[in-house]
Amino acid sequence: LSIHTVGYKESVSISKNTMSGFSDDLSDEQVNALAIMRENLSDVSSNPLLDDEYLLRFLRARDFDIIKAETMLRQCLKWRDEIDIENRKNREIPEFAKFMSNLTPIGKAKDGTPVIYSNNDGLDLKGILQCCQIKDLIWLNCHMVEKADAAVRAISKPYKGGTFIVDNRNIGTDALSKQSLDLQSQMNNSDGILPNYFPEFINKAIVITNSRVLNILFKLFKAIAPKNTLSKIELVKDPKDLQKFVDEDQLIGYYGGTLVDEDGDPKFSSKINYPSKIPKSYYMAPKFADYELNSEYTKVEIGRGQEISIAVEVDTIGFSIIWFVLSKDGELEIGINFKAESGEVETVQPLAEVHCHICPESGSKICNKVGTYMVVIKNNAVLKNKRVAYNVDVLKEDGQDVI
Repeated sequence: LSIHTVGYKESVSISKNTMSGFSDDLSDEQVNALAIMRENLSDVSSNPLLDDEYLLRFLRARDFDIIKAETMLRQCLKWRDEIDIENRKNREIPEFAKFMSNLTPIGKAKDGTPVIYSNNDGLDLKGILQCCQIKDLIWLNCHMVEKADAAVRAISKPYKGGTFIVDNRNIGTDALSKQSLDLQSQMNNSDGILPNYFPEFINKAIVITNSRVLNILFKLFKAIAPKNTLSKIELVKDPKDLQKFVDEDQLIGYYGGTLVDEDGDPKFSSKINYPSKIPKSYYMAPKFADYELNSEYTKVEIGRGQEISIAVEVDTIGFSIIWFVLSKDGELEIGINFKAESGEVETVQPLAEVHCHICPESGSKICNKVGTYMVVIKNNAVLKNKRVAYNVDVLKEDGQDVI
């Protein structure tokens, strides 16, 4: 997915004019830009995602600067492949997801865009973060966004994104935790997932709130979000105000409209998740003492600011390094390096913070080179040592037979 250069055509950005840049309202310059971008992307043209509507989203996001739009799109394709956003590997959706909000298109707003409901009233964010790592929660959120975006793409031509009704009433202080803010930052800041990998997905976000916490959160959000994202947000205190944006017969009954499910349910409970408290039986919080007694795990104490490296010899391309790490005393950083015969060290997976004192951290990395890999575990604290239990193995690509 590197930049295609054979037969590559360059173009400067198109001057702004009165045309919208949507497929039903393109200037001659914009039509030409779309044609050039399509030709530049001929090496990935077999990807069914890349129709004109999809290309135009990236062109609009970069003011029809073809080079910038193509670079953005290629980075997106690489990210989609790395994260497996379409879940072609059939990653299991965790059972606790049923206690989370989801993104469900039902009806249309007054401007014709699909209405997408996200109900966070009652969301047990603290409980969710006891059930998985932040990286797994990010994947789950991205997968939900992908499914909603695919639904919008299927019913909207031209593609203009969705109108979101986000019910953030009664949000508590859990939304201000470091983990929650980290999640919001990775999803929404200028370099984040939504602006860069799902451009134009949000047409408008109507946020229902009666929470002082949300007012604080929104101030923090304004500091990280792109200006064009902020311009799409409307805050309302009363669900009755939703009818400024959605006609009564297109708004579900739960929010004051007349639209009901096939069985007469005004909440559309068959499609919309209404969050609730997560039972502790879903928590993955480790009992460190259990691992201290387990001979399969190596126990170490890592000094403050120190790190350890576990050497793993890989003699066949396609095998995977797998790891399981938990901490007694707080978060760690985990990464992978490759050590060449010359002694030169190459970063394979940069150090990233994991909250393995809350939820055990497990992961895998397919090896594309033969040689020595180093799994690095770092104590990023400056004041305390941390007790750690870990297990590192090498598996065949199909996940069977420890080597």
